Amino acid sequence: DLTFSYCLDAGEGPGEAALYGAAVDLLAVLGQAPVAGGFPVMDAIYLAREIRLFAEWWPPEGGRDLSSQAESWTAAWRDAHALALEAPVCLALRDFHAANLMWLAQRDGLAKVGLLDFQDAVIAPLSYDLVSLLKDVRRDLPAELEADMVARFLAAFPALDAEAFRASYAILGAHRNLRIAGVFARLARRDGKPGYLEFMPRVWRHIEADLAHPALAPVRDWLARHGVKGSLS
Repeated sequence: DLTFSYCLDAGEGPGEAALYGAAVDLLAVLGQAPVAGGFPVMDAIYLAREIRLFAEWWPPEGGRDLSSQAESWTAAWRDAHALALEAPVCLALRDFHAANLMWLAQRDGLAKVGLLDFQDAVIAPLSYDLVSLLKDVRRDLPAELEADMVARFLAAFPALDAEAFRASYAILGAHRNLRIAGVFARLARRDGKPGYLEFMPRVWRHIEADLAHPALAPVRDWLARHGVKGSLS
């Protein structure tokens, strides 16, 4: 039962900083491992297909239908996606976050971190799983802890262009959470599962933080032009 989420909520395990530090250290090792063939590749087409979900399903209830604007929405992302994809690639597990990590204290070293839910693994930029971990839609992380963990990850890649990596991190952070907003809206509208909307305020806090990056100006402009806000009212 000792997922990271359980440990953090119940006050068990080594504590928040140690758990996230172990997860980041594992990501750094995975990020330097050779990548076998046969995996899907997160390329521009992949990202465009994912981000369309937002325009196709937002908002979750009432409001202006954006589905007819899906083409202009994906076009607003084109340059940002290209920039994000300039980062080195690795095998990303794609749903790498606290609910899918186990704390296995009886093991040694990085083997203490058990991995769940990796069936959607994909070849993706190094930043993707770090975004998944630190921009978690189900729990808040202190801003200082997030900054420390990004710095910890970068320290494992001294040859990496830190500014370019942070751009990729912000772009894929906004991308991931806008996609998730679209998925949650679809679950509410199509599948009658409104419970996912409880996570939406946190999702939008992540989105708004990442949209501050200059590379995402066209995306910010598109959202403003179409009157899209994080509020569900």
